[in-house]
Amino acid sequence: MRTLIQAAGCAALLFTLPAPASGQGLLKRLADKIADAPKRGAGESAPADTPANGKPAAVQTPAKKSAVPKILYPSSLPKPEGFDAVKQAYTDFGKVRCTSCEGGYAYDG
Repeated sequence: MRTLIQAAGCAALLFTLPAPASGQGLLKRLADKIADAPKRGAGESAPADTPANGKPAAVQTPAKKSAVPKILYPSSLPKPEGFDAVKQAYTDFGKVRCTSCEGGYAYDG
C-alpha cells in the first residue's frame, strides 16, 4: 500500500511539471513554421533558374518508384544469400553437451 501511495505521488508530480507543456509549445511553433513556409515562398520572386517567360528551364519528372514487394511482416522478408550457412554455423557454435538431459545437447544462444 505504501508503494502505491508513493507511485501515485510521483505520477501526480510528473503530471504537474511544466516541461512537457513547454516542449509541446516548441513542437507546435516548429510545425507552424513548416506549414507557413510554402505560403511565404509563394509571395517571393521567381528563382534564378527560371527564365523571364515564367516556365522552368528544365521540366522535372517525378522519380520512378522501384518495384518493391509489399512486406507486411518481418517473417515475409526475403532471406539474404548465404543465410542458411550462417544460421547453421551459429547453431553449431552454441551447441553444448547437456548432462542433465540424458546425453543430449543444449543450445546457448
